[in-house]
Amino acid sequence: MSKVCSINFELNKNWTTGSQMVVSKNATQGWTQFWKGERTSFDEVMKLATTYFAGQIVKQFSLTSSRTIFDYGCGPGFLADHLAQYGISVVGADINEYFIDECRKNHPQSLFIHISTDVFETRSELDRVLAGRQFDFVVLLSIAQYFKDTNEFERVINLLASYCCPGGRIIIADVIDDNTSTYRDALGLFNQCVRNGKLIAFFKFMLFVTSSSYARVHKHAELLKIRESFIQEMCLRNSLRYEKVDGLTIHPSRTNYVLSKRS
Repeated sequence: MSKVCSINFELNKNWTTGSQMVVSKNATQGWTQFWKGERTSFDEVMKLATTYFAGQIVKQFSLTSSRTIFDYGCGPGFLADHLAQYGISVVGADINEYFIDECRKNHPQSLFIHISTDVFETRSELDRVLAGRQFDFVVLLSIAQYFKDTNEFERVINLLASYCCPGGRIIIADVIDDNTSTYRDALGLFNQCVRNGKLIAFFKFMLFVTSSSYARVHKHAELLKIRESFIQEMCLRNSLRYEKVDGLTIHPSRTNYVLSKRS
């Protein structure tokens, strides 16, 4: 899975109560295949969105070169690109082999890991490559919506918590839930594109998400919505605590969570 400034154009919403979210039976295959094959369709807008996020976490968490970052779902490495300006080295992981190759070319001194959507295979690969390494921050930027269901999401969070050092935190940014507004998020993206001279990129992006392979997959594979009630339950089950943090991304109606281990 790779981070993207996604817009939610869902028309049919099927919900259950509590922590379980209903998603299309084609969701896993659809989004997995899409992200494994993606190349440059989202580059300009994705880079803008990721750069904004990077600036926010540097400011809100007082990041310095001594901090260690694990970017889970790193895409083509835009977070690593921006944080390199602060001397912060990023370890990344993604299911897209092309993205990982690009990251390795652009940041040969850093570690980038090609992973699977299978949590058990991913755990084995990360354990092998990281060999006990832990991080101050584990980042999941705009990828929560592409998981098959909340069970899979929880397994990944549980896995990633094991790579947090004492006092480490997991930043889950751009989470879609009941309060997400397509209009507000599109407006937030539009405003950022205007401020940065990327208006053409905005319209290209909107055209892509409404009439391309992304749109075709989206017809059969809904984006996963994760309620705060589920985050609360998940944290209780896994001895984690959470807090909500505003303003981390350009999407004003999405939710950002920061998780940490309970003492």
